[in-house]
Amino acid sequence: MDLAIWLVHLQSLIEKLETLDLGYPLGNHRIYPPADRATLQRLIQRVGLFPASPLIALYTYCDGINLPDVHNGYFIHGVASLLNGLERGEPTRLASNPTHPIIAFGSDGGGGRFATRADEAAEILFLPSGAVHNATFDDKTTPTKVLSPDFTDFLSRLESDITAFLADDRDWNYIS
Repeated sequence: MDLAIWLVHLQSLIEKLETLDLGYPLGNHRIYPPADRATLQRLIQRVGLFPASPLIALYTYCDGINLPDVHNGYFIHGVASLLNGLERGEPTRLASNPTHPIIAFGSDGGGGRFATRADEAAEILFLPSGAVHNATFDDKTTPTKVLSPDFTDFLSRLESDITAFLADDRDWNYIS
């Protein structure tokens, strides 16, 4: 996937979102400018993400995405927000498999988190609202689900969710 082209298309979908009348004031739909290299490098070092990570690639094009009105809201958090979250104890592993590091890079409007493995594994997980203790998400009590096999598929699903939302497709199965 060419991220630059995907972001241009995403921006056109955001422009369509901003024309909707949902019966309430719309939130701030936005694609943020690219992350600065120093902050991005701090994230790579802090989490142990490999530099070729698709998440790191996205951050070289944009430092987060806000889509508060799509479904119950979708957010890809900026790098500084991720670093702050890690300092506050955001999950970096799952109770069921603490040897596989994760990073929660986004959220929905209902308290769930989007996470990716911080190693070479590519799957994207949904961590529902649940207990986090010592940076460990308790997936034994609150099961996670695999949203997509890789980050590219996750971005495609996000785009499809926006398209379904714009079409008012009530039968659509949203990410979260």
